[in-house]
Amino acid sequence: MLLRLVAERLPERRRRTSRAEKPAKAPVRTATGPDVSRRGPGGGARNGRGAAPARNLPARCVVEETTRCCGEDGAATFEARLEAQQPGGGFRYTPDVRSSGGAGRFLLDAVRRRRSGRAVVAVLVAALFLAGGGLLAHPLLTDLYADRVVQERLAGAFEDLEPADDWQPTLTAGSPLTRILIPRLDVDTIVVAGITPAALRAGAGHYPDTPLPGTVGNVGIAGHRTTYGRPFHRLDELRAGDEIWLLTPAGDHRYVVTAPPGDGDCVPLSEGAACLTHPHDWSVVGPSDQALLTLTTCHPKGSAAERLVVRAALTDSHPAGRAAPVPTDAPADPAERV
Repeated sequence: MLLRLVAERLPERRRRTSRAEKPAKAPVRTATGPDVSRRGPGGGARNGRGAAPARNLPARCVVEETTRCCGEDGAATFEARLEAQQPGGGFRYTPDVRSSGGAGRFLLDAVRRRRSGRAVVAVLVAALFLAGGGLLAHPLLTDLYADRVVQERLAGAFEDLEPADDWQPTLTAGSPLTRILIPRLDVDTIVVAGITPAALRAGAGHYPDTPLPGTVGNVGIAGHRTTYGRPFHRLDELRAGDEIWLLTPAGDHRYVVTAPPGDGDCVPLSEGAACLTHPHDWSVVGPSDQALLTLTTCHPKGSAAERLVVRAALTDSHPAGRAAPVPTDAPADPAERV
């Protein structure tokens, strides 16, 4: 009876001993992190009720997730923080995710998220739009100003001058000096004294150190090619033999275009009667013992890199208002000019 009882109890004690000898499983440390799957595209909760509930993730999974979003450096920092916890202790995962890009990215985010930043961007865009529109409209506006304001005022003042053989012009910069007519180019412009920027707003100006029209010497006249009436816009189209008239109260003087001048560094063009030189070549308007006329303008159009030069010689002079042909087919509107 005793042996049977011992035999029945022995297997049960062995089972208890085996269960007691088994090592306990190490607690799995977990980290509480945001439920990324519950968030919307902007980082907020999809249900619109605030942040999504936290969930417990194995530390290994959180480290892998940190590596994907923050790189290896961020994962190493997270592991160091995780190891510092007590065994079995909780750890709330709050990764410090920072976007790259430095100060530029920070400013961009600040401008995009703040109302004042968006207002600044709107003002800058409007300013850039106005500046671009002003650059595009500048040539047309200056043409209208020169033709409708300056030239009309100068034409009235020039008509008031009384014809006289001993006429002596007022050489004050900006005062009317002569009227230039180029029939081939449909040019009819009042030329003022001086070549300062203010004087050339009239369109064309007379070099102050050159003689008056109709006299011996080299008469020099500079004119705009793209703005302020652009009287010399098509100056390169002149050919040898074309007429140029200079009208003054002392008489009407006819000049005829000659071959390209060979003065200084002026290089003739392949076609036409013009030549090109650098902006500081003053020899093209230098003194001469002949009665000449030299017209200068910028080249290429819209740039002052070079000077386009045309030379003409005086052929005859007539009493004021009796010989010069007045163009009748010139475009009335500056915008219609070629």
